[in-house]
Amino acid sequence: MRKRTIARGMLVGMMLLYAAGCGNGADADADKKDVTVTVQADDPGADSSDKENDGDGTGFNEGQEGEGDVTPEPTQVGIPPVPTLTTEPTAAVSPTPAAEEDTRTAEEIYDDMIARSFLSPGNNYRIKKVLEKARNGEDVLLAYIGGSITEGANATDETCYVTKSYDGFVELAGAGEKGNVSFINAGLGGTSSALGIMRYDRDIVELAGRKPDIVFIEFSVNDWQEPTKGEAFESLIRRIYGAENEPAVVLVFAVFKSRWNMQSDYIPLGKIYNLPMISILDAVVPALDEEHTLSEDLFFSDIYHPTQYGHRIMADCITYMFEQLDAAEVDEPYALPQQSWNGGSYEHVAMIDSTRQEAVTQLSAGGFSGKDNALGNYRYGERPKTFPDNWMHQAESGDEAFRMKLSCKSLLMAYKQSGDKKFGSVDVYVDGEFVTKVDGYSDGGWNNPVPVQLIKGREEAEHVVEIKMSEGSEDKNFSILAFAAGLDADAAEEGSKEE
Repeated sequence: MRKRTIARGMLVGMMLLYAAGCGNGADADADKKDVTVTVQADDPGADSSDKENDGDGTGFNEGQEGEGDVTPEPTQVGIPPVPTLTTEPTAAVSPTPAAEEDTRTAEEIYDDMIARSFLSPGNNYRIKKVLEKARNGEDVLLAYIGGSITEGANATDETCYVTKSYDGFVELAGAGEKGNVSFINAGLGGTSSALGIMRYDRDIVELAGRKPDIVFIEFSVNDWQEPTKGEAFESLIRRIYGAENEPAVVLVFAVFKSRWNMQSDYIPLGKIYNLPMISILDAVVPALDEEHTLSEDLFFSDIYHPTQYGHRIMADCITYMFEQLDAAEVDEPYALPQQSWNGGSYEHVAMIDSTRQEAVTQLSAGGFSGKDNALGNYRYGERPKTFPDNWMHQAESGDEAFRMKLSCKSLLMAYKQSGDKKFGSVDVYVDGEFVTKVDGYSDGGWNNPVPVQLIKGREEAEHVVEIKMSEGSEDKNFSILAFAAGLDADAAEEGSKEE
């Protein structure tokens, strides 16, 4: 393995010194303070991320695997259960006997941990092609999409794993002085892949003004209660991988302090699409529970997010993947399977909001003609609000329904969940039939976006969607943030031409 940096060597030393003290005593406490400093309290974006994944958020599983067996109704989405933190790993391993004392050096221990994260190389053709572009001085864009860990919760802009892994790519490609490699961070705390597929084009392609060359997808700890049950995640893979510029896609499986993520759900998709996969769980859990070479307080800043040191470990895992793929023989190009595995009905998707209505035949906002500005902020990018082009019903708006006519295969709606009791619920009808009741109030709401699936199908058809305030909520608020319409490929291509 290529030697990484002096900074990493210092981090290795800190890790082992802390582990040797087992987290006890004044010296251990001093070490902990030195390496787990977080910058969050005064950063609006970072603060919202902390709330979003610390039990006040929505749209992801923060419990053990068994808790995901029953999907609550949309009105119950809002406060995921806090994981039960285990004192021992699920498959506990007895401490290494003294006779078999670990004789590895500090660097070997760290390098072995990083190497464990490399779950699968997938097909390396596209990543090697991107490295070649970077070395040739051509423009290269790396993009990252995920939840608050990707957004950089409990890290600074400079110490987030996104920035650090970008730095590793630039160093490996020797592109530091060329200035031809850039990145975009589309992480948004408390959001699942259903919101990821909804906002991918807006928050990456539109914002960057081009399609990325490599996209990292990190939703493995956010997709509990994700309403499409994996269809949005697969659709996101297919949408990115199927672009004409042939980008690479990498799956990143982060981990909670409870040793939980959804990688067992998404590894099969990674294998089907022959994607490189990186498991932070596989890297750090053995170090925590079997080798005892890493402390929880050193890697986790809370029960959900890494420390700045944890972000550095994540970045080194990604850099290790780049190094391994760069050194390997090039694979033959890989073709995207024609058929999706669990239904990629959002592969060809159109975002719909008050300014994006190419996929809509008719739309009348009715009593939802207001604008909600009390929204979360993006930490990165040029857009200060998460869904600024929304429709809002207010107390004095009247009882006229929001009505939209469109042709689609499936339809997602994002709505705002508020902790203010001025927000009420709506009834949703599709083609005249009641579909669901959605509550815009939750005592754990923090103006966060929540997705709900209104139409699920396989063939495109014309539909009329009506949204009206529920009985008893006529004088309350409700904010429709946006929709994502799954379209046939031909319809999506036509809409793109019209744009």
